Formats: sequence, C-alpha cells, structure tokens
Amino acid sequence: MLLASYLLSIPLLGLYAAAEIPMFMRLLPKSRYGQFSSSNALIRAIFAIISGFVAGAFIYAIARLTGNHERAYRFVPVWALFFQALAAVFLVMLFLAWRRHGGDDGYIPPGFTADDMIRSNEAPQDHD
Repeated sequence: MLLASYLLSIPLLGLYAAAEIPMFMRLLPKSRYGQFSSSNALIRAIFAIISGFVAGAFIYAIARLTGNHERAYRFVPVWALFFQALAAVFLVMLFLAWRRHGGDDGYIPPGFTADDMIRSNEAPQDHD
C-alpha cells in the first residue's frame, strides 16, 4: 500500500512542481509579482502549520477507531494521496479557466492591464 501510494503521488507532485513557477509567471501581474508571491508563501506556511495539527488529529482518530496506534500510520499515504489528488483537480480547473479567459496570448487578471503581464515570448525586464 505504501509503495503504491508513493508511485501514485510521484506523478502528481512532478506535475505540480513543473507547473508552479511558470503558472505563477503567467497568472500574476508582473507589477505585483513579488507581492503575490510573498502572500502565497505566507498562506502556504500558515496552512502547513494548521494541516500538521489536522493530520495529527486524523492519525489519532484512526488509531482510536482501529484500536491499534501502530497501524494508524498506514493511513498517512491515504491522507497525502487524497490531498494531492484534490490539488491536481484544482490545478486542472485553474488551467481550464485560464484558457477560457484568453490563455497565453490574451489572459489579463481582473483589475490589471496588458502592460502588467509577462508574455511567453518576452523576457522579464529589470526596472532599475
């Protein structure tokens, strides 16, 4: 079970890792990229702290249900795979919405202009 969950999670993690930075470069306006990236890191850190406590409560609940504390840790891959699959679903939904709103050539976030965006055929410019 453990090996199977790792083999299933590797493609999901690879997909996410390969898509994250290019996705942010295309979705976020270049004029506020640092601001959005910082807030993303802050929200992720807070969520990581909270999810650690929730995962512990999950393991504790499984241990009480099964009556075996050592076997409860076998559900960690189930926990991880569930949330990785959920993240993959939202990543696909984000991609489809991005394509529906113009994709690489025409996507502009609400409240911004075309000048605020980095296009795939242009390199980021330094603003000294």
